[in-house]
Amino acid sequence: MKIIKVDLIFNRFVAFLHPSNKLDDSSNYEVMINEGNIKILTAYLHPRRSDRGRGWIEVYNNSAEVISLNNWKIVDSHGKEVNLEGLIEPNKTRRIMLYKDISMGKSGSIEINDANSKTVFKMKYRDLDKGKKISVSQKIN
Repeated sequence: MKIIKVDLIFNRFVAFLHPSNKLDDSSNYEVMINEGNIKILTAYLHPRRSDRGRGWIEVYNNSAEVISLNNWKIVDSHGKEVNLEGLIEPNKTRRIMLYKDISMGKSGSIEINDANSKTVFKMKYRDLDKGKKISVSQKIN
């Protein structure tokens, strides 16, 4: 199992300045579980060929506390897991790169499990066009 160190801070608005970064804000996804303080804000789960299979998610710490992501996991619809490590500051986002360790494509699901293996966030997506990003922020609190 691969471990991804989460150590880059991205301002979610700066990440979308490039004109090819199109958001898919339609009904292509559904948030199934939204418990806890770590949430997916934006997901790039059906990368273009030119992206060489590199997708990503941006997670947000919705709390006033620093949260350790050590032993947290990203899990796809096929049960493939990637362990996380590192810290996420209060009210900050982190971009987590998803290479070929996680199944990505036109349809599927992605979830975040905490260090106790509890699913704190899960979303299903379907019929994504290549290169489209999902902006989840308007559906979470």
